[in-house]
Amino acid sequence: MNERKCSGFQASANETPASAESDQAERRLLLRIAARDRRAMEEFYLLYYTRVQRLLRRIIWQREWIEELVNDTFMVVWKEATQFQGESRVCTWVFAIAYRCRLMAFRDESRAQSSPLHVPLLTASERGDLSLNLTSADWIDRALDRLPMEQSAALELTYGLGLSYVEISTVMRCPEDTVKARVFDACRKLRVVLDELELPTIAAPVLLETRPDIPSQRCG
Repeated sequence: MNERKCSGFQASANETPASAESDQAERRLLLRIAARDRRAMEEFYLLYYTRVQRLLRRIIWQREWIEELVNDTFMVVWKEATQFQGESRVCTWVFAIAYRCRLMAFRDESRAQSSPLHVPLLTASERGDLSLNLTSADWIDRALDRLPMEQSAALELTYGLGLSYVEISTVMRCPEDTVKARVFDACRKLRVVLDELELPTIAAPVLLETRPDIPSQRCG
């Protein structure tokens, strides 16, 4: 299978390239959290809140549950900091917790419907009005809401949060080849969905291009 990427899928504005130094700093924060340092937990919360919320927003269509699961994620971080073994980057561990919280919260509930949001097709007039106000990223968001949860999560983790396929396989607890297949299928479906939404040409990104083996590392 050819490696693919979705060009125009933008990283959050406050994300910076990860480095060994930033990961080490986060590991030191976790050590302090494990020692029940509440100030360290506050720092960690501020460091990860936006990214955790971003991931959960992509995999929870019931928007009213996002903040609750953000809080659940950080509660697990607080309780399980001593269990971090350092076998992955801190960001991989945190996103795995958030993903697991999502799965557990919706497991046996009626709200666990796996159907994505229905985004209605627009009239020509509505498309014209939206084209004046929506960026390409806005159109991508509308389209991503129509993808299956696993595919949307794989895209967000890859291009939005900068994890490698190996790291995403850890987060989603599936083989690396499954991650690659989800990303490939999601990019292909995303193009179809954007066509269905009939977005203006000025907002249409080129979605399928050759992708490096490892995306740029932005999660730190």
